[in-house]
Amino acid sequence: MNRLKRHLDVLIAVGLILMTAICVFTYSLKIRRPYYNTISLKHHQWNLAVPILFVNNWLRENPFKIYFAMLYNPASVEFTSLHSRELYVSYPVGAIFPIYLFSLLLRQEPTIPIIMTIALINHYFTALFLGLFVFVLLKKLRLSTFAAFVFSLIPILLELLLPSPLYYFQQAYFTDQAVLLPLVLFIFLELWLDFYENKKIRFAVSTLQVIVIFYGVLTDWLFLILLIAFYIKRFITNYRHRLIKPFIPGTLIFFLPAILALGLYTIQISFLGEMSQLSERFLSRTGIWNDGVNPRAFAFAIKSYIQNGYGETGLWLLMISAVIIYLIGIFMYIAYRKGRLKINRNTGLLYIYNCMFILVPLTQIVFFKVHSANHDFSVLKFSLTIAIVPFVLLPVLISLLFRHTTFRILPLVMLAAAILYLRGIFPLYKIFFPLPDPSIQNIGAAVRSCTTFNDVVFSPQFEIGPYPPQMLAFSLKRVYKIYSLSDIRNKIKSIRGDHSIVVIFFSNPEGQYDYVEKIAIEKIRCGEYFLYRLDSKKING
Repeated sequence: MNRLKRHLDVLIAVGLILMTAICVFTYSLKIRRPYYNTISLKHHQWNLAVPILFVNNWLRENPFKIYFAMLYNPASVEFTSLHSRELYVSYPVGAIFPIYLFSLLLRQEPTIPIIMTIALINHYFTALFLGLFVFVLLKKLRLSTFAAFVFSLIPILLELLLPSPLYYFQQAYFTDQAVLLPLVLFIFLELWLDFYENKKIRFAVSTLQVIVIFYGVLTDWLFLILLIAFYIKRFITNYRHRLIKPFIPGTLIFFLPAILALGLYTIQISFLGEMSQLSERFLSRTGIWNDGVNPRAFAFAIKSYIQNGYGETGLWLLMISAVIIYLIGIFMYIAYRKGRLKINRNTGLLYIYNCMFILVPLTQIVFFKVHSANHDFSVLKFSLTIAIVPFVLLPVLISLLFRHTTFRILPLVMLAAAILYLRGIFPLYKIFFPLPDPSIQNIGAAVRSCTTFNDVVFSPQFEIGPYPPQMLAFSLKRVYKIYSLSDIRNKIKSIRGDHSIVVIFFSNPEGQYDYVEKIAIEKIRCGEYFLYRLDSKKING
């Protein structure tokens, strides 16, 4: 009972953090509601479509039979091998695996609401764990409960309401979005290992961290960069005075879940026979192949992406924070060497966490420079940096170094500054959301309901292909664009086995496409669409 009273203020603060996160998240849902359960062909919303497409393939075919491959082309008579169905091998399957499990649990195919719900859950918990990370860290740095609480509100507000995460955590969900929650969760768990000596707590936290590492590495390469960075951090803070013998097994244990995850991924790609394609994708995305991307074009692209997602102020916050942290590092080193500054472990850890939130996302941006320059969602990870460094970790670090430790005004000043910044850039979210396109789902659903596995589908009016994959995610059937019978003839000449030739139209085509009508053996009305089944003998004749 006495212990409870002693920590009552902490429990109240944590409760208020949870309530604040729920309230702000609810407000963010209200803003995004007009776009919920919608899809567009614009602004990288194929990251909303590919999880639906890939998971549907798993559900229809049994993922073990197709080696959990992420396949662009659904099973159809014209595809005779997995290779012919265009495999996506740039990342492991961690981003879509929870969607697959969710679909199994619900006993239904993935839908836009399911994908968006999972994305929104990720958004909420990413922001919540950022706030809890700040609260626990600052309490361990001996700040008052009030100061730690006020500071913890800042990352929650910014992560939930900055334009870039506000959009990308609903309208697009793939590796770049899915990795942020395990990344933040790993850092939060690492904080407990830094400050808690209780063996039971450390064992529980370490076990959770193993699971997070395994899943994180299977989700996005950003997590591997994070892992290497925190390995260096552990080496600096824990191992520098230890012998080499305990260091080596410690290293192996730390990287074991990552090694297992990468091993599974390597086995999968080997079974699929796509190691050469994976190598090509790596060389292409890093820019090692074909000289990459022009440095000026790369810098301009990243700058514009940051400005769109976080405003001009956000760009300056990132750059100034990076410069200040670099200068502080030099100052700390020189002052320490001259004996003018005593750096305790807590201050050192705070400096390291500042560095981590800047260097980890920056490293991936620079290393995968072609990928980063081509996708504006690549700067989504900087939302974590802006949410936690310039308004929280960096001001606290400066205050501790210069021994201004009362923190009576600073938390409120930083909260006010963060709100002013957010108020200025918040309207930018409107430029992210394109107008929904209902025809994507309507056309896709019509094609799916009107065709079968043995149909090879054509149309002179539209095409459904994997790039972009939005319509294909709902049709689960390719539709090939044609201009004459020779286009059909060229496509079907390599198809073996029984198959039917179908031509689909938006509206009644009578009198418009004579070359189709002359050889049609069956005309079908399917909802608002018209299907002609053709005589294959006349086509080949």
